[in-house]
Formats: sequence, C-alpha cells, structure tokens
Amino acid sequence: LSVKNIIFTILGEKPFEPDFGSAMNDALFNLDTTLNEIRVSDEIISSLNIFEPRIDNVEATVQVSPDTNEMNATIQYDIIGIPGPTQTVDVLLFPARI
Repeated sequence: LSVKNIIFTILGEKPFEPDFGSAMNDALFNLDTTLNEIRVSDEIISSLNIFEPRIDNVEATVQVSPDTNEMNATIQYDIIGIPGPTQTVDVLLFPARI
C-alpha cells in the first residue's frame, strides 16, 4: 500500500514535504516518447528508494499508450528482512478528464 501511495502522491501534495511523491501524474500530459517511459521509470525508482526504506532492489517498467492516454507501470521490489518472492505491483494511470 505505501508503494502505491508514494507513486500516486503528486509532488507538493503532502504538507511540509514538497519533495514527497512522484511525477508520474505529470507525465500523463506528455505521453509521446520512449524517453518519457524511461523518465517515469527512473522517477518511480528514485521516489521509492528515498521514501520507502523497507524495500530494496526496486525495478520499474513503464509502458505508455498515447492513443488511450494511459500509462502502465510494473514495479518489482524485495522487502528488507523478509525472505520470500519478489513483490510486484501494477499501476495503471489515466487522466480523469481528456
């Protein structure tokens, strides 16, 4: 749950922590290139590494669908101190209005 909360929190949304969250929401308005997929993937990994100290080995794969104005991100990570399979979270982001 905290992984999704970090990703879905818009930068500046959390009082007194302007750097908390990710820019994934902003990327919805620029869904045109593979470079955007790389930028969003890097943003997700960076945000999770900074704000979620209980996870490690974070990987993110982002697929952009400009025709439908959607972005799908698959995030994989390990929980520190708990042996077990790698956790996977799928996130689909799309604008409420087009």
